[in-house]
Amino acid sequence: ILPNRVYELQRDAIYMHNSIITVNAGQTIRLRAQVGTGKKPVVYLYDAGTGTGRPPGNMFVLNGGDMDFKNICIAGYFELVEDNVDGVQGGLINTTAAGSNITVDGVIFSNINGQHIRTGFDVGKVDVRNTIFANMGALTTSNLGAGKGFDFREAEIDTFILLNNTFVNYQDRAIRHYNFANPSPDTGGTRILHYARIEHNTFVNG
Repeated sequence: ILPNRVYELQRDAIYMHNSIITVNAGQTIRLRAQVGTGKKPVVYLYDAGTGTGRPPGNMFVLNGGDMDFKNICIAGYFELVEDNVDGVQGGLINTTAAGSNITVDGVIFSNINGQHIRTGFDVGKVDVRNTIFANMGALTTSNLGAGKGFDFREAEIDTFILLNNTFVNYQDRAIRHYNFANPSPDTGGTRILHYARIEHNTFVNG
């Protein structure tokens, strides 16, 4: 990925996504809607055709790289075929190495059985604004212990900003921080959020 590259998705368009994309350290994936009128572009996670009947487990994996999404929609399965809900997968964004930064503005995340954003490794900043987190959790492919907007249980975060967002239909927690399996930060369990600002958010049907 070129350092300043931006992928601009067209208004009123549908995009299919059937493979996990890894963003390595020093790279940034930038997705945004084109400027103008019309509906936000929608990216559907789609069956990769490997016989599982399911889309990939994530859309992007940040292996130390950064992401910046603006004014797009991302759904965890291809909603236009109703039966596809039976194969809804675990998440949309995850980290597999330390050092990533996540910036989201004006996005609609929907339809996963786990969590929309998970930080499996320490990150610098998670800054999410004006975004809708919808339909988190699916008993067809998971259990009542899943279905979150964010899962921070494994990671230290320098800065977490959550401003003017809406969480609707979440089966577990809107934000998971506590690590039940390993509660103590001294043994690598629940990690520190050094700065957190959670302001003007709406939580519905959780």
